[in-house]
Formats: sequence, structure tokens, C-alpha cells
Amino acid sequence: MSVRSDAVHWWYGLFGFLTVYLTVTNTLTEVARTNAAGWQEVQDIATVKLTEAGAASLIASTIITEVGHMVFATMLRNRQRRKAFEEGEKAGEERNQLLWEAWNQRRLEAAARGEPFTEPPPTHDNANGASH
Repeated sequence: MSVRSDAVHWWYGLFGFLTVYLTVTNTLTEVARTNAAGWQEVQDIATVKLTEAGAASLIASTIITEVGHMVFATMLRNRQRRKAFEEGEKAGEERNQLLWEAWNQRRLEAAARGEPFTEPPPTHDNANGASH
């Protein structure tokens, strides 16, 4: 299962628990408040409360699910950006190292031939084609 899938299931589980908990406590509070005389009245109150909870659950679950998706999508996108940045940084460092090694090789070859070497060393600006 993916991280996103696990997180969404966690949200659904939490929401389901809260829905049941709040429905039961709301129903018991209503029964105590109305001094229900018999089991039939308790059943009627429970049915009304469950119906109300169902409508509220539909609205709330939509909101919670969408917010959860946005949060986890943002987290995933940020993780992917960090990874891409780190990979790009590593590739840039490797490219810069290759430029320096090639420059140094040309410098050593010129010194071995006894020729002057006037090529400037690679800089960060021309190493990646961008100026900072």
C-alpha cells in the first residue's frame, strides 16, 4: 500500500470512530434529557440521531477526505521536489568535478610540453551555464 493510501485509510478510520462515538454520546444525552420511558422511545431517538449523523457524516467526510488528500498530495509533492533538487545538485557537482578534472588535465599537459597555459579555471557561473 502506498503512503497516501495508508494515510487516507487512517483518516477514514478516525472519522468513522468519531462518528460512532459522537452519535452514541449524542443519543445517550438525548435519551437522558427526554426521560424516555421505554425501549421504543430509545429506539426512535436513536433512529433520528443516526439519520442526522448520516447526513453530517456525508458532509464532513467529504470535507475531511478532500483536505486530507490536499495535505498528503502537498507532502508528496514536496518530497518529490526535495529529491529532484538533491539529484540535480549531485549531478551539478559531478559535472563541475569533471570540468575541473578536464581543465587540470589540459594544464598538466601544457606544463609537460613546456607551453604556457592561460585558460582560466572553470567557475561556478560557467559550470552550469547559468549566472548567479
